[in-house]
Amino acid sequence: MATSAAGPVLIVGRKDMKLLEQSSSLKGSLSAEQQLFLITGCSNIQEAVEGAIHIQECVPEDLELKKKVFAQLDGIIGDDVVLSSSTSCLLPSQLFAGLVHVKQCIVAHPAMCVKVPDDPEHLAARRQWRDQCLMRLAKLKSQMPSQ
Repeated sequence: MATSAAGPVLIVGRKDMKLLEQSSSLKGSLSAEQQLFLITGCSNIQEAVEGAIHIQECVPEDLELKKKVFAQLDGIIGDDVVLSSSTSCLLPSQLFAGLVHVKQCIVAHPAMCVKVPDDPEHLAARRQWRDQCLMRLAKLKSQMPSQ
């Protein structure tokens, strides 16, 4: 984990990319090396999002940190950019409150599907994970204002 002005940043390295490639979980048609070649870093958020039409926020589940990131982005983007949060349990109404571009904000949690064996041990773990997700969804729904 590294840190930036906005907070902690997860860095996926060559080893991680190679493991994804070896397990056939790497997305797209490019090899891990080809994908890594296309990735560049920068320390300026405005430079990082220049020309983007979709910005996916993936910082830790910390409301204040996410609000800080979205406030920075809100001051940079135009009316043609979608701001997306990867939040798993924070309410969009709290997360996006006060933003000028609030109508361009969505929650879209990225998922990386991996091939999982169907043996009983893995099935039990998958069922437990599913149940945890359903409980979180129920909690989130109960916190949402009724319409």
